[in-house]
Amino acid sequence: MLITSLLALVAFSIPTASRAQEATPLAAYAEAVQFYENGDLVKAQEAVDSCISGEPRYYPAVALRAELEKQSGDLRAMRGDASFILDKLGDSPRIRGNAGNSAAQAIAFYLEGESGKSALVFDWLVGLDGTPPLALAAAARTYDSLGRGKDALEQANRALVQDSAPLYFQIRASAEIKVGLYGAAVSDLISVLRVNQSFPGTYVLLGDALAGKGDATHAREAYQKALFLHSGDVQAELGLARLDGREGKQDQAQADLEAALKNDPEGYAPRLAQAEVLYSAGARKDALPDYQAALGAEDFPLDKTELVGRRLAKLGDYQDSLTAFGRAINFFQGSQQDVARVWLEESEAFAGEGNLDKALEAAKEALRSDESNPKAWLAMGSVEYAMGRPSKALSDANKAVEVAPRSPETLLRRGELFFRTHDAARALSDFNSVIALDSGDAQAYNDLGVINSVDFHDFLRADEDLKRALSLDPKNPEFYFNLGLLETKENLFGEALDAFNSALSLGGPQALILKSRAEAYARLGDRTEAVSDIQTLIAQNPKDASAYAVLGWINYRAADYPDAEEAFQKALDIESGNASALWGMGAVYGAQGAPRRALRRLSDALEADPSSSGVLLALCQERRVAGDVSASIKACDRGIALAPDYGDLYYQRALDQILMDRPDEALADIKNAQEHGLEIAEEYLAEAAAHASLGKYREAHEDYQKAYSLNPGAHQIEVNLGPPSADPEGFYNSLSSAGLFKNPDVVNPYAFILRGDALSNAGHYSAAIEEFSRAIKIGGNLADAYAGRARCLDAQGQYDDALQDLKTSLSSAPTQAFLYDEEAKTLVLLGRYPDALAAEIKAVRIDGRYAGAYLEAGHIRYFMKKYQKALANYGLAVKFDSANPENFGGMGLGYFALGKYPEAIESFSTAIALNPRDAEFYKNRAAVYADMGKYENALADFRTGSALNTDPQEVREYNRLIEETRMRLAQRRP
Repeated sequence: MLITSLLALVAFSIPTASRAQEATPLAAYAEAVQFYENGDLVKAQEAVDSCISGEPRYYPAVALRAELEKQSGDLRAMRGDASFILDKLGDSPRIRGNAGNSAAQAIAFYLEGESGKSALVFDWLVGLDGTPPLALAAAARTYDSLGRGKDALEQANRALVQDSAPLYFQIRASAEIKVGLYGAAVSDLISVLRVNQSFPGTYVLLGDALAGKGDATHAREAYQKALFLHSGDVQAELGLARLDGREGKQDQAQADLEAALKNDPEGYAPRLAQAEVLYSAGARKDALPDYQAALGAEDFPLDKTELVGRRLAKLGDYQDSLTAFGRAINFFQGSQQDVARVWLEESEAFAGEGNLDKALEAAKEALRSDESNPKAWLAMGSVEYAMGRPSKALSDANKAVEVAPRSPETLLRRGELFFRTHDAARALSDFNSVIALDSGDAQAYNDLGVINSVDFHDFLRADEDLKRALSLDPKNPEFYFNLGLLETKENLFGEALDAFNSALSLGGPQALILKSRAEAYARLGDRTEAVSDIQTLIAQNPKDASAYAVLGWINYRAADYPDAEEAFQKALDIESGNASALWGMGAVYGAQGAPRRALRRLSDALEADPSSSGVLLALCQERRVAGDVSASIKACDRGIALAPDYGDLYYQRALDQILMDRPDEALADIKNAQEHGLEIAEEYLAEAAAHASLGKYREAHEDYQKAYSLNPGAHQIEVNLGPPSADPEGFYNSLSSAGLFKNPDVVNPYAFILRGDALSNAGHYSAAIEEFSRAIKIGGNLADAYAGRARCLDAQGQYDDALQDLKTSLSSAPTQAFLYDEEAKTLVLLGRYPDALAAEIKAVRIDGRYAGAYLEAGHIRYFMKKYQKALANYGLAVKFDSANPENFGGMGLGYFALGKYPEAIESFSTAIALNPRDAEFYKNRAAVYADMGKYENALADFRTGSALNTDPQEVREYNRLIEETRMRLAQRRP
């Protein structure tokens, strides 16, 4: 359908007027105004030239001629006329008694790109009675360019009350489009077309209004009509390009842009449009030359400088962005709020350039322009913080909140400052206040997620917060990156990789993302991909010391100490004070049994980064290994002073307190560690040892039960820098050191239960059974004693006796979920799978977050060949305990049984990352690789599993698998 169908009622007739040969200058000006109002620019030009030839200093006529020169593209002549007016009338926006001259001055300011000054004059003019409609319309256009949409519409309406000329309808339509009143704009433009259908600019505006309404078909017809009237109309081509881009016709959109560039190769409009298309499509680096070219074009309008300055700053071109912001400040001069906004953007650009002094001065200029602007106070605070003045920064942020106490943005920014200055509680309060004011604030949810993860270690809530942020803003790379970091902490490395990949595809910072992705690959056991990511960064920047440091840590965690040392040394060759590399060297030396060298390097790392709580943690561990427990405590004290929310430091100090025979202090530190998010099996074993030394055996046994529920294979209390080792005698020896076995309490049955725990954990089952039996003899029907003895009986193959003990235990403690889990394990050993499953169902009814019960239920369903349900149970186990490698091992079994090999590999890899010394995980992953035909990978895993196994029978089985895999590999090779 043609555009004419939409405008069927529009009359084609155009009123004409003939100018008398002997017309006076004022009469010629009146005729020029009439022609101009009706859209006949050629006749308007003739009439205004006649006026000025008779009266060269009739400034309204000169202003009208400048307008016509701008529309015809004669920018040099336009600037000459505008400068002439300002030279004669003065270039400061002072109020003049002559309304006509004031209007001319205001128009000249506008044409010179100083809309702020223009608005000051128009603000006076529009308050006068009898201001001519042409001046009101010019005021509307000025307000429109400054973003004062409401004022623009008001003055356009006033002009139309006096004169219903097409020009005023068109000016009102332009303002209506800017504020989103597309239907009203279409109505006004049809009014224009009833009088004059020959002006392409009207059709371009009509296309814009129809496109805004979502009527792409008629919008396209309007742009095509404009091109029919003027085949080289750039704005029409750009309108078509926008339509094609929205409809996914990228090739056609590019053709439209090229046509616009061909028609106006030196103009700003096609360059700016092309830059915006590239920027919106994510090709930001490609957009930079077009933004620069647009800014340098002779016809570049000053009302676009702020936008382009903002884009250039984001693309890192601070020099050009500052040029643009300087022009924008002149453009908005006189409009305090607008000038303040641009000063703030200039402050941000200076900060990005690294010039903090000028950034601070620009922020102060913003305050001078608008002292009640909370954003100016926030900008001051941001720069003050960057200059190392946190107290001043917070003072500025508080002032911002005082000015705007219910502004979500103000509270958000103050909360971020609180977070940076380690005031987590106040930061959390501000972020929650933001969401209470605006539940759709994606950044607030993101910040909440970060603080819940980093400071409060509440990973489930952090996960909810970050996913809520992404649901509100699914294209934000920062949110994906933070989600990836969280999932790394939750040991969900596969999900972390997905998040990092999304952040990378959306244009997030490549170096930061690749380093984090490399860490995730390394934790999954995929050292090849991890190293590949770091090598990519090194190839791009061979002087990136931090990349070499990350490479060193990847090699260190793989126990490849020579390569780790080499990478750390390269980092130090580039940057001798690189704290991460110095720390890494200390870790390497510690793992290689050289504590003095380790301490020296860690001391260097601390000197390079005195605020690193991680280095202090490593120092306290190494000093304890070196036998200097007092120095270890001092390192922990210093670390806690720097990072009072770092739970690991409290735990390490607790270990020192145990060695110093200070159990009360150790218990206080363990409590602090738990309150700050640290929950590991070794921590509860240490707590058990401290309670035992105080004779609190029941509490010690409860601690042991917690440790056992977190990790049944946990034996060792000490945590060193090197790879984890599992000493079955560790817990037994620690309790011996605490005096439990030297002076047993024959009255308290829990003393014997705890002794049984220690002996059972060390594999001394017969001795443990004796201890549990003595506890039963002293204490009667103690559920814990029967459960402990049942565990030992299971280990000795006495399943019926174990089951009887568990039933006795449950009769006295029917609400203990873990007892049903223990019963299920014994029933599995007896082959009674349905009964075992029923026991696990009882366990999860009591405790719906009991990961161990879900894991065992998964195993039961796996044995029953109900693989889909087994996988669902394993998934719940991971959800409620993502730190237990057994849960991921279960996921791997489920995926393998269902033929989902990539998922199985990922799950077993995560299990290996969490416990690289469990041979079973390597064996299972090798089986998946073999089924996939990846015999080299399978062979490597079988060999690793064999090296980790000490059981001769198991080693023989591994040798058989290795030989079988080698034969398959040989058969496949030509």
